[in-house]
Amino acid sequence: MEGAGIPKTFAEICREVRGHGWRRVILLGEDLRDGPYSLKACLAQAGVLVLSPGAADRDWLRGIAAGGAADDAPRSRFCAMLADGMEHGVQAVLSTDAFLAGLAEGSGVGAPVLVVGEDGR
Repeated sequence: MEGAGIPKTFAEICREVRGHGWRRVILLGEDLRDGPYSLKACLAQAGVLVLSPGAADRDWLRGIAAGGAADDAPRSRFCAMLADGMEHGVQAVLSTDAFLAGLAEGSGVGAPVLVVGEDGR
């Protein structure tokens, strides 16, 4: 992958995800970009199916992350969203936002959480 010009950081994340054997992940937070490359595209190129919330849910998550708090109603919506992903074979959660990663870890869905990007790596 690195020989194809993929940024080193993205290649390292892809190796880590594949090293765990994860073939399906949910991406929470913004898709990372480095020049013409995106993390989501690099993971797909490495054979990892990347699911991400729909546009309305991404806007909602952006608001939660910006506020740094989630009351019980949003927490249950968040947990339901992750549980839905688990039903579709998701094996791990990748998050580019440390707050959302913390919510995922406390969600009880049992999936490993990897924080990537500025908040994590």
